[in-house]
Formats: sequence, C-alpha cells, structure tokens
Amino acid sequence: MKKIGISNLLLFSPAYNVGETIGKGLEMFEDLAALLKLRGCKLELLIINDNSSDDTGEILEKFSASHQFLTVKNNETNLRNAANIITGYNWAIDNVGENINESLIGCLDADGEHNPLAFRKHIEYITEEGFDGVVGSIIYPDHRIGWLDMHMMRFNGGLQAAMMGISEPFYIQSPGHQLHRVKYLKEAVKNLFPRYQEFFAKQSNEKMPAWGMHAVFDSLVSIAGGKLKSVYLECFNPPPNRDAKKLMEQAWAAMLHARMLAAFGNQVALGKT
Repeated sequence: MKKIGISNLLLFSPAYNVGETIGKGLEMFEDLAALLKLRGCKLELLIINDNSSDDTGEILEKFSASHQFLTVKNNETNLRNAANIITGYNWAIDNVGENINESLIGCLDADGEHNPLAFRKHIEYITEEGFDGVVGSIIYPDHRIGWLDMHMMRFNGGLQAAMMGISEPFYIQSPGHQLHRVKYLKEAVKNLFPRYQEFFAKQSNEKMPAWGMHAVFDSLVSIAGGKLKSVYLECFNPPPNRDAKKLMEQAWAAMLHARMLAAFGNQVALGKT
C-alpha cells in the first residue's frame, strides 16, 4: 500500500443544526480514517457543535464514544461561522505536535454537501505537486446562477483567483473545504490574522462579519507565501439554507474582506504593518 508522506491529518468541522445530514458525513469520515490508516496517516477530527437546537449534539456524542478519532466541542452559545473557524484552526495548530512537516490541517463543513474522502486526493496535490494548500470551489448540478451568486463570484472569488494565478474567479469561493501545510497556515493564524484584525478595526467602521473567514485565511496563507490550488468539489446534497438573506450577508462579507485584505496585503508587502 502506497504511503502518502503525511503522518497526521487534523480536520475540524463547524456544525449547526445538521442532524438530518451529519450521520452520512460521520460515516464518510469513518471511511477516510480507515483509508488514511492504511497509508500510514492518522486522522484527528474536531467537530464544533455551535449550540445546535436539534439532535446534532446527541448524534455527535454517540458517534464519538465509539470512534477515537473524533473530538466534539459543544459551544454554550451560538458563535456563528467565523468564530468557529478561528477556534478550529487554533485547535489544530495547538495540537499538531512536533511533526509539522508531516502534518496537514484542514476543514470541511458538516452539512453533508461534500465528501470527506476528497481529502485523500487533495493530499497528493500537496505532497506530489508541490502546493502548500488546497481551496475548494463548487458548481452545483442543476443550479441556475442568479445575481445573488454573482455577487460572491465577483468579489472575493476574483480576489482569490488573482492571488492563485488563475484566469477565472471561483464560483462560490471557499465553500468550507480547505487543506494547508502547517508552515504557512501557522504564520497566517498566529501572526498575520491578529494583525489583520487590528488593521480591520482601524480601517473599517464595520464589525468583522460572521461570514467569509475561510476566504480570509486562504488569503492570509497566500500573503504568507503559500502556493494554493483551486479544486472543484463534488456536491452530494442541495445547498443548505440558500435563502436571500444569508447570501446577501455572505456577499457583503466577501466585499468587505476583499477590500480589507487587498489593502492589508499591500501594507504587509511594504512592511508597514
């Protein structure tokens, strides 16, 4: 059985009211853990239950009792997407240990849209093709692109595409599927992100939004020198919670972060922050 050159894969997944789909996702994570073990890699998974009001917590606790690779963190209040992504990346970096060069850190949404087994192939993009990270991008079968979607494509998708040297912007950029080398991710999370928070607070009258944090960390990894690859993801379920209000919040977050990150990246390049 071919080894993959990675001994440890740390993944995290924020979860909120996904009781109807989380079971299928957990079975796929179980398959991923078994597949990676055959190739000399250990899976560590953190799922952050963001104070779900359905049976998400009960399903997670039952599964974690019989699967050592899963740790469950239960939030006492609903912290929303961005805060959980920050928590997840800090958890992974703090628990990576000394095998930094043989470890990868990633995240995947818990709503059942994407197959965790995709990480098996995406690891090869890093170990065999020399990329420092993988960023997910999606096109839903039978989904008709509307003007709300175009907002997301036009702003942060365009920014990320430019940073990664591809000609077309992502469609629904960074849909909760990321994979990174520890070196550049640690620089992004522990060094650049606190500086970006300070820069954001000084330059914007807006509160940092609850969306868009996947794209923020992708951009910061790029600013840190990481070479990222855009990959298209297979989608199993219809897009959840695809209401106009949520899409507008995400589009606004994408516009705001795109503007702030572009300015911040310039400041870092000039050594002014």
